[in-house]
Amino acid sequence: MGFVLKRPWVLALAALLLLSGGLYVKLKSVEGKLDRARSRVELLTQKIEEQNRAVESWKSAAGIQAERATEAEEKAVWARKVSAVRVQRLLSEPVPAACPEAVRWAAEKGIELSKGWEEAP
Repeated sequence: MGFVLKRPWVLALAALLLLSGGLYVKLKSVEGKLDRARSRVELLTQKIEEQNRAVESWKSAAGIQAERATEAEEKAVWARKVSAVRVQRLLSEPVPAACPEAVRWAAEKGIELSKGWEEAP
């Protein structure tokens, strides 16, 4: 012990060695935490990108459905207009007085009206 006390630089060197060892351990601990944090960030980034792709897919599907709904609405408007015209025309036609002719007339008009639905744009 006398050797160490006579040479204070040995104590300072020992203290520096202990301090550097402690700092090294702390550095490795922080590096480990940093690596884990980077891994989490990477995983979360991947999940966010995956969710963004899903949202874009849903938006695309919603757009397609909106187009289909608009198209269906246009067809319905067309069908209502055509039907109204045909019904008015049908109501203005004279119906045969005899039952067999009236039945034939109604059957022909039914076929005629049903063909109109198939012509929808």
